[in-house]
Amino acid sequence: MSIHKNKNGSVTIRWRYKNSRKEGKPVTIPAGTPKIMAVAKKEEQRLKEAKNDLLFTERKDYTIQELAQFFLDKTKIKKGHWKNCEAVLRIHILPMLGHIPISKLRISNVEEMVERSLNERFDGKQGKPKTRNAEGACTTLQMVLNFSVEKDYITFNPIKGKTTSLLPKSDKKKRLFASDEEVNAILTEAKNAVYTHKVTVGIKGTKGLKRGENIISLTRSGVYHIPFYFSATTGIRRAELCALTWRDVDMESSEPTMSIDRAISDDEDNDDVKTEYSRRTISITQTHVQLLKERKEDQFSEFIRKGRVVDADDYIFTNPNTLDHYHPDTLSSEFKKMVKKAFYFVSEQKVNVRNVTLHDMRHYHASTLLRNNNVNIKVISERLGHSSVAFTLDEYGHLMKGADLEAAHEAVGFLNDPLK
Repeated sequence: MSIHKNKNGSVTIRWRYKNSRKEGKPVTIPAGTPKIMAVAKKEEQRLKEAKNDLLFTERKDYTIQELAQFFLDKTKIKKGHWKNCEAVLRIHILPMLGHIPISKLRISNVEEMVERSLNERFDGKQGKPKTRNAEGACTTLQMVLNFSVEKDYITFNPIKGKTTSLLPKSDKKKRLFASDEEVNAILTEAKNAVYTHKVTVGIKGTKGLKRGENIISLTRSGVYHIPFYFSATTGIRRAELCALTWRDVDMESSEPTMSIDRAISDDEDNDDVKTEYSRRTISITQTHVQLLKERKEDQFSEFIRKGRVVDADDYIFTNPNTLDHYHPDTLSSEFKKMVKKAFYFVSEQKVNVRNVTLHDMRHYHASTLLRNNNVNIKVISERLGHSSVAFTLDEYGHLMKGADLEAAHEAVGFLNDPLK
């Protein structure tokens, strides 16, 4: 606790929480107060004697195990993320740090945890562990401690900003960017693929009577072509793609759009999107509109077999048997099958498509936009649902080849040639 005389004549009493670096709210004695220093001394003494005041009570010295449990019980992160955090805590963090009180936690303890995660495997497989295990452990530990500060279980995070230096260079593989030839080959394979489904057909009867049902074989081609095309040409995430309803697309306007504000997840059918920035409305083309109209015609046939009609709240991409949305993993699995079969020719030589994933179609879309230097980077960032232009540039900026050379030509293009 200390007393400071300010330039304007007032006096400020500054203090800290007991056994902490965290400062409390300063107490200011207004300028012009008679015998101001005496008043400040008296106020300082009153604060020191307020032993039962909440501001001066000593917090419990929680262990990392207790703080981790508080986090798991009260955090509001998504179910999938929660499961990952729980696994990282159980496997990597708590065996090494769980017993340590927060007041005794040192960066050397975290270093030992990192070394263990870098050198030991816990999945029964052979070989050196990936660096992402240690990276995930540090990230999750920081999340727990920052959460504990936010909820006032602890006054400050003793390792904030100190774990990055403990980690080696990441061994994460470089992102795979599919070529135009590869994407065309995959879409061609998807368009020609033939599927036979066993479909239960319901015949709508009189009210109060049960609907008679039988099973037929339904053969369809190009089932996944349209969703895969949308993924490659709009950059939509697979979970967002599965959650699209007819209400989300405006096909009648001269400038058609698609609104994205939901995503399918394991915990809820219509879960929130990944981040607040993921909620967006993007432009689509007349090609997209025509494909959607074709999809609606097919869906009408699927629904009528069940005695139903398509309405605005129905999902666009639906299972013909359940009439419900696809799970994102289903689309990824089917996409993988297309990739295994897809190929293209280079100088009459057959070339198989690399191990491209459905999520790589999002990166492909970003790369096609960035190759066109006429597309504003802010528009690209908003179209992808990124939090900032800086994030988009960090992720994809290296794809803007030739942009600097074009800028050089632009810089001299408006002036008279100095050589003439």
